[in-house]
Amino acid sequence: MGRTKSTGSTAWSRRAWRRLAAALAGRRRALVVTHDYPDPDALASGWALVQLLGRKLGIRARLVYGGSIERPENLAMVRLLKVPAHELAARDLRGRPAIVTVDTSPGSGNNSLGDSDLVVAALDSHQGVPTAPGCVRLGLACTATSTLAAWLCRAARLEPSRALATALFYGIKTDTQALRREATAADEAAYRRLFPLTDQRLLAEIEAPPLPQRAYASLFRALADARTHGNAIVASMGRLESRDGPAEAADFLARLDRARYALAHGFWKGAEIFSVRTWRSGSAAWRLARAAAGGEGPAGGHDTFAGGAVPAGSPAAGERAGRRIERRFLRSTRAELRAGRKLIPARKG
Repeated sequence: MGRTKSTGSTAWSRRAWRRLAAALAGRRRALVVTHDYPDPDALASGWALVQLLGRKLGIRARLVYGGSIERPENLAMVRLLKVPAHELAARDLRGRPAIVTVDTSPGSGNNSLGDSDLVVAALDSHQGVPTAPGCVRLGLACTATSTLAAWLCRAARLEPSRALATALFYGIKTDTQALRREATAADEAAYRRLFPLTDQRLLAEIEAPPLPQRAYASLFRALADARTHGNAIVASMGRLESRDGPAEAADFLARLDRARYALAHGFWKGAEIFSVRTWRSGSAAWRLARAAAGGEGPAGGHDTFAGGAVPAGSPAAGERAGRRIERRFLRSTRAELRAGRKLIPARKG
């Protein structure tokens, strides 16, 4: 790593490692908890924390998550790299273990812990996240939490295995879209350092797994409904087969050449799930997501990508919630509120 890119991150990582070790002093058991429905960034950074706690602090740690892992790429990552991630169960909390959250924080609303007083530290790169009392927050100006984990490994002199290095590299790659999206100097330095340590063959398999039919059906519904409102585009996807549907659709819709803002949403297990994307510098997608949620549910994220969920008891309630989400989103982007124009007009005849 070049000196100008790594000096600040190296100083941060040394301080962060000392603070984490102090927060866990005297503990023998810990849970490392990701956000619900974890993505590659959460899984990789969580795995790195488990390794750090076990190999450097002698703490028996277990990586857990709420919800499920469903996206084909994420399933391939867990299977091929043998990521030791487990669904959070009631027995995990017996004996009041110390908890470290990764890619999420206490009270953020996107994990299954709620405001647990067992959380002693949070490794989280998200913006606008409040610090909970008694919780050591470990953050740095970067986009991927895997970047934070990679720098902690360096500070603790833990050389990651080939599988863990591949996971961390993939975590940074997905969150920054290969350094194209919000990548900071810290992200770039970690990405470049990890690259020669990765298993490129396995990475290629992870990035292009076979896709189920539902992935195409989900994208079709998003495109069929997509409407443009000036420089914003929105799409309602109805009942979802996968919680990741809105994120995948929003990523695709945001590439429209005239769009600065994109929103996709759909009903999933008692909530209207939505994802926000923006390519406008300084737009703070996490603020747009919170505005779209309107206080009805949790929302947050990064500068150009974010998301949230509004509780809804049925698909019909989800449809109504979706309309509220759209109105608030369009209002916050100052886009046109009147009926949008179909992205793909219906064919005549």
